[in-house]
Amino acid sequence: MRGFLLLINAMLINALDQSHIIPSNGNLLVKLPVSGTGLHIVRAEGEGSVPTEATEVVTQGVLVAKMDELKTKTVSRFEELEARLAAKLADAKNVSIHGQAALKKNQKTLDAEAATKIEESIDAFQFGTVVHPGDDIAAVLASLANVQGGSGKVFLKAGIHQLSSTLLVASTVTLVGEGPSTVLKGNGAGAVIKLQGKGGGAKDRLSQVTLRAFAVDCGGDSATTPGVWLQNVEASFVEHLQFSNCQNDVQVTSSSKNWIQDNSFSPDPTNAGVGGIAEDESASHNVYRRNSVKQKEH
Repeated sequence: MRGFLLLINAMLINALDQSHIIPSNGNLLVKLPVSGTGLHIVRAEGEGSVPTEATEVVTQGVLVAKMDELKTKTVSRFEELEARLAAKLADAKNVSIHGQAALKKNQKTLDAEAATKIEESIDAFQFGTVVHPGDDIAAVLASLANVQGGSGKVFLKAGIHQLSSTLLVASTVTLVGEGPSTVLKGNGAGAVIKLQGKGGGAKDRLSQVTLRAFAVDCGGDSATTPGVWLQNVEASFVEHLQFSNCQNDVQVTSSSKNWIQDNSFSPDPTNAGVGGIAEDESASHNVYRRNSVKQKEH
C-alpha cells in the first residue's frame, strides 16, 4: 500500500512537470517510458514493478487535463490577439478613410484655387488689370495714367463696387465688367462715371474710351445726377450697360462721333432725353442705337 501511494504521489509530481528524479522518503522516484504511448510513468526504485495499466490511465488523465487547460488558454489568448488585431485594423481603416477624405477635400480646394488663379490670369491677359469689389478702382485708373500714360484695360469682377466719388476715366482706357452682376454704385452726389476732355480743339478731347458690360447704379431714388457723363469726348463707346436710379442715364455734352448702344436705361419717367439720354446742342454726330428702357417695377 505504501508503495502504491508513493506511485500516485510520483505521478502527480511528474504531471506537474517537476524534476525527473525526485527524492521522497529516502527512495528515488524514477521517470520511466510507457511502451507505445510517448508518455512517462514513475515508480519507486526498489519497490518492485508497478501495474502498467493503472499507471497509464492515471498519467493520461492528468496529461489530458493539462493539455485541455493549455488548449483553452491558447485559444483564449489567440481570440484576444485576434480581437486586438481587428481593432487595430479598424482604426487604421478609419484613419485611412478620414485621410483620403481630407486629401480629396484639400485637392478640391487646391483645384479651386488653381482654377481661380488661372481664370484671373486669363482675365488679366485679356482685359489687363483685374479689380475685385472693395478694391480702389480710382487708384487703379490713376496708376494707369502714371505708368502707361492713361491707357490700358481694367476688368471689373462681379459684385458691388461702391464708389465714394465720381470715377474719372482717361483716354484709351477700356473698362469692362462681367455683365449686370458687376455693379458700379455711386453715392448720389455726382455722376457715377465721367469722361471729360479739356475742350477746345480736337487734340484736347478725350477719345477712344470704352465702357462695356456692367451695371450703373446712381445711388439714390431717381438721383438728379447722370450715370455716365461724356464731356468733350469723341470716338468712344458706351455699350451693354444697365442703368438704375438715375435721372439721366447718359449725358452727352460737347461731344461727337461716339457710339451709345445696346444699353438698358432706367425706367424713370423724368429722364430728360429719349431713352435715358440727355444730349445738349453742342453735341453732334453721335450714334444711339438698340437702347431700351426697362419696365418700371410695381
